[in-house]
Amino acid sequence: MGERSSTKVNLEGDFREQIKREANLLSVSMSRILRDYSLEYIKLKNEAKTAKEGKLSEGSILHTFISSMEARIANSLEENQKGITELKNDIQIIAAIIDNFIKLYLNHTKEIPIDERNERIKSSLNRYRKFLTTVKSTINNGSGDVIAEIKELIYQELERGNI
Repeated sequence: MGERSSTKVNLEGDFREQIKREANLLSVSMSRILRDYSLEYIKLKNEAKTAKEGKLSEGSILHTFISSMEARIANSLEENQKGITELKNDIQIIAAIIDNFIKLYLNHTKEIPIDERNERIKSSLNRYRKFLTTVKSTINNGSGDVIAEIKELIYQELERGNI
């Protein structure tokens, strides 16, 4: 260590109170807090400089902070992946339902004769609008989680051996 010297620092107002509270909390003098924090700041500034050069020593303040942040990001990504997987499963269920419905419909309906097509198209568009209104109403009224209900019914039927 080099020679020892003193430096006078004037602290005022809220800043002085913050330093005083911190010193009391750690049971050290205000001078000690200022000295320690000054050294930490210089150390952090030097670490930032070496980090910009692409060098970051393990165990440094920045390394610890970045490692902690990376861990939090990794946890978030894992949680998001679980949600994405659940959504993919729900989409597969919906796709299977739609696919089976279309096959069932096509297997059980006849082609519309040409002379009836225009009237049938008008009728189907009106019924389709009513259908969309019902779907919108179901969603807006919070009538439950339809996908969850469908999944539950499917799982029950699987357990019973009916599917």
